[in-house]
This record gives sequence, structure tokens and C-alpha cells, in this order.
Amino acid sequence: MSCPLFYVLDCLSLNLPHSFYAVLGIVSDVSDKIVYWAYCRQRECNPREAPFYFECLSTLAHGRRSEELSVHAATLQSQGEFTRTEHSEACKYLGIDPNEHDEDLIIGIFHARLADAPRQESQIRSAMQIMARQRRSSKLEGAAQKGRSITVSYIWVSRADDC
Repeated sequence: MSCPLFYVLDCLSLNLPHSFYAVLGIVSDVSDKIVYWAYCRQRECNPREAPFYFECLSTLAHGRRSEELSVHAATLQSQGEFTRTEHSEACKYLGIDPNEHDEDLIIGIFHARLADAPRQESQIRSAMQIMARQRRSSKLEGAAQKGRSITVSYIWVSRADDC
């Protein structure tokens, strides 16, 4: 028996745990192995929604107090998975509209943020990596991975001398 779409969407807006089960296509009384299997299948079938499925898995791991699911979630996060919330936070952190499509503009804003706050380079690069993975952009990924530019290095050194 499937849930009517309006019911699932309403539950999602309330962030109710049983709605995450519905998204994964399972019911709440299945084993942790089935929850993880359902997550993997959904992610494989619809990779564009991977952040949403990862959010479902992470929430269910926490809600079920499941060590097995928590380990899976932690492992996936260490491999670069992220939630929709983390993507939104990355966009806000960089000051970039999530719907912006101009990659050159995004890279320009990224470099400006690096120049303005070189001591926050790690957080800025991490946010850029999340945006790159969400957009599946090798150009953005390359910008996030590059070492410090010489200009940013000089700015960082000159500010360090001011201390």
C-alpha cells in the first residue's frame, strides 16, 4: 500500500521520520540492512537526489539509534556525501545563489572569498567542494582543489605579519 503523494510531501515539510521511510520506499519495521540497501538503490536510480537520500539515511540512523546505519552515514560523509541542508549552508557561506548556473561567476566569488578571508580557506574550499559535487562540475571541483594562489598567499603572509 503506497502513501498518497500529497501525504508524503506534507510529511516531508514537517520532517517526520516516517516520511523518510516513504522516500526510500520502505516501512519502519525493516532491518537496518534493508534501510541501507534502499538508500543505495534510490541513490543509484536517481543520483541527482543523492543529498536528499543521504539526509534520509542520516536522519533514520539517528532516529533509530542504529550504530550500523550511523557507521554507514559517517563513512559516506567522509567520502564526500552531503545533505540538502549542507548544500544550502555551503551556498550561504559563499554568498552564492543555489540556482546560479554561471560557473565562472561562482569561481570568481569563491576566489574573492578566499582573498577576503584566507584564514577560513579550509571552510571556503569545503563549501566549494559541496557545490561542485552537487552540480557534478569538474570545473568547480578543480577550483576548489587548487592550492593557494600566489596573491592569496601574499595576503595571508602580510596579515600574519600584522599580528
